[in-house]
Amino acid sequence: GRPWPHVAVHAMSFYDADVDRLALVITVGDECIGWNPAVQAQNDPADKAPLLSDEDLFFRVRTQTRGDIVAMQHAQASGAFAARDFVILGTSTGFAEVWELRLDHPGEPPKALQVIRVAGEILGVCLPEEASFAVVLSVEGVPLVQSTDGQTLTPDECDDAALHIYGVEDGVCSCMLRPEGRPCRSMALAHSEACAAWGVTSPDGFIQVFDSTSPGPSAAAFALDCCAAEATRPVLAWCDDDRGLLAVGGVMEDVVVMR
Repeated sequence: GRPWPHVAVHAMSFYDADVDRLALVITVGDECIGWNPAVQAQNDPADKAPLLSDEDLFFRVRTQTRGDIVAMQHAQASGAFAARDFVILGTSTGFAEVWELRLDHPGEPPKALQVIRVAGEILGVCLPEEASFAVVLSVEGVPLVQSTDGQTLTPDECDDAALHIYGVEDGVCSCMLRPEGRPCRSMALAHSEACAAWGVTSPDGFIQVFDSTSPGPSAAAFALDCCAAEATRPVLAWCDDDRGLLAVGGVMEDVVVMR
């Protein structure tokens, strides 16, 4: 299926990995959509429909800050009668937007809870502990280099990197952490609700794991022997269950699975 015509998908996740359904949360340009491809397949088995119809979508959010979405995470929290759904969107204009999707209120549109100005360029976002706070990974001091053909290039190196922790209710930054490793635009952030942790890595092989139940200095730190190509972007992936498995790729020739 085609989630959106002629627009690149930047981020994507299954709406609920524990439920046997195809619903996806996708970011395209300045929009985040909930897409049920099974609906489109039933309506048009030959996949000839050029555009989505409203019945294919179960939510739709457009950023308030006019920037394209560069990072996204969907999170759920326990509610009185049904789970509450949230998304956090990091934009190219340097804002983190937290939205409650209000899927438990049919007919009501998503509600913006916080629009937070973040210093620097946003690389990753997450909503730990049932969306009780927001974590934003950003970098500052990214120089612009003018190439010989007149095009402006942005190198990977930068001056500083930081993890900002914001309250979802008040939007206040309660803590700022400095991740280890070489600050660069290729750093990666990944979160696991089941493991109550998030991890950060950089291309030089430094990996830090933070306890989301008490945000503060990293609970564990590792250093891998970096032997991947210099331009490789590291990738983190949690096995989102109670085993606490974290896979790391892009900093070695092999993928490493850690516990």
